Amino acid sequence: MASAAHASYRSKGNTLTEFPDEDDLQLLRDYQQQKISCLVDSLKMDPDEFVWRELAEITMICIIVFDARCGSEAADLTIQDFMRASNTVDPFLVATLSKVEQQRLKRLTVVEVIGKHNRPVPILLTEDMTKAVNTLQDSRGKCGVDSRNQFLFALSKTKQSHLSFSVTLHRIARQAGLKKPHLLTTTKMRKHLATMA
Repeated sequence: MASAAHASYRSKGNTLTEFPDEDDLQLLRDYQQQKISCLVDSLKMDPDEFVWRELAEITMICIIVFDARCGSEAADLTIQDFMRASNTVDPFLVATLSKVEQQRLKRLTVVEVIGKHNRPVPILLTEDMTKAVNTLQDSRGKCGVDSRNQFLFALSKTKQSHLSFSVTLHRIARQAGLKKPHLLTTTKMRKHLATMA
């Protein structure tokens, strides 16, 4: 089986893969920031199950896009993972950074989750993401989220389920008005980031 798979992979040749456009990624980022700000205010004023889910979806996709991570790593975030989040960084590492990088570092929170092969994987959260997650945490009980469900992006009224990142990513890409929403996948975003770097 492995040799047949390898042969079919080689037969594809050296073809170029189409990645998400920079304009689309910027459009998505602007859409997410606007929606997060609006939904956080709305949820604080009037806790509602529909608004809670919409904020959870937008926040989860914002984390996936910002970190260019495998979608399951963000979707599998638990409340305990978020509670262990840290803003502290090794001082020797900080000393090697420029002033601008040091300022950016103060605005990010690091959450470590378990990735492939049981390795710790860092997920960076910006200030708006942290604010959104805190709002989600504070309003869980009022919005019908089961207290036994430990997922950060939990499905309401379930004990052990979380939001589907792939379905949510495609729906939000269409809502944001992207020109090529079909190109927005977690795999293509990681390849795009590696190519740009």
